[in-house]
Amino acid sequence: MKNKIKKYFGYAVKSNRPSLNEKFNRLSILNKAIKKFLLWNIDTAMRYYPVIKYIESTGKNNLKILDAGSGSLGLSLYYPRRSVNLDINFSGPKLPHSFKVSGSILNIPFRKGAFDLVACIDTLEHLPSNQRKKALQEIINASRDGVIISFPCGRSAEKSDLQYNQIIKNRTGKDHPFLLEHFKYQLPDDEMIKNELKAILDKDGLKYTIKKHGNYGIGLLSFFRKHMHEGNIMFYFITNKILFFLFPFLRLIRSQRFYRTVLIIERTRES
Repeated sequence: MKNKIKKYFGYAVKSNRPSLNEKFNRLSILNKAIKKFLLWNIDTAMRYYPVIKYIESTGKNNLKILDAGSGSLGLSLYYPRRSVNLDINFSGPKLPHSFKVSGSILNIPFRKGAFDLVACIDTLEHLPSNQRKKALQEIINASRDGVIISFPCGRSAEKSDLQYNQIIKNRTGKDHPFLLEHFKYQLPDDEMIKNELKAILDKDGLKYTIKKHGNYGIGLLSFFRKHMHEGNIMFYFITNKILFFLFPFLRLIRSQRFYRTVLIIERTRES
């Protein structure tokens, strides 16, 4: 009987059958995959795609990553390894591989150079313009090697936000709370943010490169905002699940106008 119990729980007796722990791990992985599928949506997938692409380009799978201004999920929904989420509010759903730290991007509670990569995705536009430079300084301080910052900017993005807010208002009778902050604080100017980053890095005597490119074609975004959000919740959910399978092709679509700018800052070291 004792040997049967040992065999059942998968220890002391070698077997080709998976142990109970192995079955549990497989079930855990399946649960994570199902949860990711259910929570996935096209907007945040496009938002975090440049970060995932950059991480893959490093060829490293053990990066220490801080997602500054992440919200409850942020990068963790698209990056399967451990990362740290920093925000003042974590009221939404959670994933087990993200470590949540309550704090402000204006005072990041980690030592200098604590992370290989710091991502700040769609956060600057929710800060007053006179606080953005402080946030950039904190982000640079927390990073040892790289920083990725993205934010909506430009007249096309402002127009898209106004149209989207009207769609939400027509459906719910209320303004979109996040978009109200876009209007209140105004969208960042990409060249101004880039110049402020240069000033911070130069002041600290750091060698670096800054790459700039667009993310999420304005036409594609406007199409999804109009047709997905004018329908009911079930239509929105089903459409998102279809787009989950089409995403590898959607992200290849090229555009002349983009909703957001992505800035990638890499520190260079003398060999």
